[in-house]
Amino acid sequence: MALVATRCTQCGANITVDDSMEKGLCEFCGTEFITQKVVNHTHVTKNFAGATINMVRDDIDNLLKIAEKSLKAKDGPGAMERLDKVLEIEPTSAKAWLMKMQSYEFIIEINNLRIQKIIQSGEYAIQYAAQEDKAKIEGMVYHLYISIGRQIINLALQTLRSGADIDAQLICENVITLKEGIPLAIVRSNNQLQLDIKELAIHFGVFTPNPLFYKGNRIERLFDGLPESMKSEILSRKRKSNRIGCIIGVIFLIIVLGIAYLIGMHF
Repeated sequence: MALVATRCTQCGANITVDDSMEKGLCEFCGTEFITQKVVNHTHVTKNFAGATINMVRDDIDNLLKIAEKSLKAKDGPGAMERLDKVLEIEPTSAKAWLMKMQSYEFIIEINNLRIQKIIQSGEYAIQYAAQEDKAKIEGMVYHLYISIGRQIINLALQTLRSGADIDAQLICENVITLKEGIPLAIVRSNNQLQLDIKELAIHFGVFTPNPLFYKGNRIERLFDGLPESMKSEILSRKRKSNRIGCIIGVIFLIIVLGIAYLIGMHF
């Protein structure tokens, strides 16, 4: 005889059953159950839009599979819908929180970046991860922070090219907030993360004009945790980019003045 902890298929109460018995009774609601069925299938009762649905573990797994397919198709809203249902039922699912974080990559908008929700999803994914998976989940979360930061900068550049206005300072702060979500000890010890942050910093420098790039301690916050050699390389590329921009500007001005001169001579 072995006592097995499970849940009642009718009321959802936590019960202990004797797996040597064919049948049993729930001590809370009095419902008779077949022992093997109640042991093999954990039912969870939740309320969605006023309708009470009994969901077995297989249903939760199915929702996760559908969400995975949605993510592969870059369907952020479709994945988010399934993941929200999973998290309503199983709020400690590290996998669901990680996938929810991934979903934000496909639904962020320049005026609604959802930075705090992205960070919260990442923190929950790490918090609820099994001990043997925690290091792996941490790595995935932190790389996603940087990936989403680069995506935000690309989105901002596309918006600027379209002629629309954006809050550049807010964009900068949000990108740095994502980077600062990574503990400094992790940044200093992870070479791949350092390379990812370096690429983020280069994108950051392309997006931001000099006053924003160097304003206050912004540049130090972005570089924090990187080796000195990497910081110097990023700044060197930034200055080179600025010099090239100035040269192109001067050439353009000379061409415009030359055309104006020729037009004046003609008349």
